[in-house]
Amino acid sequence: MRRYAGALQAGTIKEENLDIAAQVAAGKLDANRLVSALVRAFFDKTNRIERGCKERVNKAMNPELALEFLHTVGRGRETRQMLQCLRRSQG
Repeated sequence: MRRYAGALQAGTIKEENLDIAAQVAAGKLDANRLVSALVRAFFDKTNRIERGCKERVNKAMNPELALEFLHTVGRGRETRQMLQCLRRSQG
């Protein structure tokens, strides 16, 4: 945390992002596997885009989690689109 103190004081890191990072580091993200998979899928996709990958396939959202996600948030068009975006997207 000390290495981020200067950036926090300079205003280049938002305090709420640092709070979230601390909670993730403390293992709180693991309390909900669906939320954990969504967050990990988001960061996996972001990292692949930053590395310049043309086709991005996410392995964090397995079929079982996809079904749990659909059951939890519904089966609407927007939900399917978001799930598709997290699972596979073309670059």
